[in-house]
Amino acid sequence: MKNDKRRITWHTAFCDAIRLELLDYQDALEFDIEHQLTRESLRIDMVIIKKKKDITITKKIAAI
Repeated sequence: MKNDKRRITWHTAFCDAIRLELLDYQDALEFDIEHQLTRESLRIDMVIIKKKKDITITKKIAAI
């Protein structure tokens, strides 16, 4: 079996799904895609910042 080193490009779909899930709260949130952690290639997929403290996000994904 040949060792296949192609990468799956799931990142765009993941970020779009998170944005859709939190669409009701888009005014209260800020999305930072592929946040650079260091000068190296180490990255985090998405950082979501809650800009308004008086908003309660009732989606299950927000409980994580």
